Amino acid sequence: MNFQRCVDFLRDNEEELDFRSLYGSPVLQTQFPELEKSGALNYTKEIFMRLRDALKRSVRITIVECKNLDDRTIYVTQKYRRPEFRCLRFESFELPYVHILAVLVQLDIGCLWESIVLERWSKTAKVELEGLPP
Repeated sequence: MNFQRCVDFLRDNEEELDFRSLYGSPVLQTQFPELEKSGALNYTKEIFMRLRDALKRSVRITIVECKNLDDRTIYVTQKYRRPEFRCLRFESFELPYVHILAVLVQLDIGCLWESIVLERWSKTAKVELEGLPP
């Protein structure tokens, strides 16, 4: 009986969070409103909050090298006054982290690329999973 109450509570809580994520619009707080709005439109509220924090910290990252290859460009970034800092968060959490956002900011890009908005963190992940129209 207690287990079922816990499951019901978690379901209700998840439904409320889904509703807030789908129908709420957060107040933009960073100096990069286009990128922030793009994150708010694509990500769930919880993931968007993480993205916003990373966007705020992106001003501490600089591009120190740019390598143009045939099919891509590689940007080498460095955290302010910490050249030994390496960030592999996208590989481990699959979220665009500070170094990726810093490149988007410095290139003056106004929206997140589709390739860095993974379906599992998007607002439409459950809708497509359940087979409902988005």
